[in-house]
Amino acid sequence: MVRKTLTQRMRKQDAVWWSRSGVDRYGDPSFSTGVAIKCRWEDKDQLVTNIQGEEISVNGTVVVDRVMRTGDILWLGASGSADLDNPRNNVSYNEIIMFNSTPNFRVTEDTLVAMI
Repeated sequence: MVRKTLTQRMRKQDAVWWSRSGVDRYGDPSFSTGVAIKCRWEDKDQLVTNIQGEEISVNGTVVVDRVMRTGDILWLGASGSADLDNPRNNVSYNEIIMFNSTPNFRVTEDTLVAMI
């Protein structure tokens, strides 16, 4: 029997992730097809310091199971309820403002957190 880590056990919510794939002919961001993921989503306004040392406001943090990038899109909910082709057709979609990866004390697992 394989034991799940604490980070794996805490990701129980359904979400959809769209990876930013480039720009369209009008210069607007384009995205890959949405992928269903498990996460731990916390809506909480807070100030954080970005990589440039500037304080920025985020509306929430999402513990995810894979590396994501600034500009990608997250949406809380089951994939069957989402427009997987266009993230902007979903009410309450969130752009990733910042992404952090923090190793645990034994350096056996990273906690991956998207800030929206």
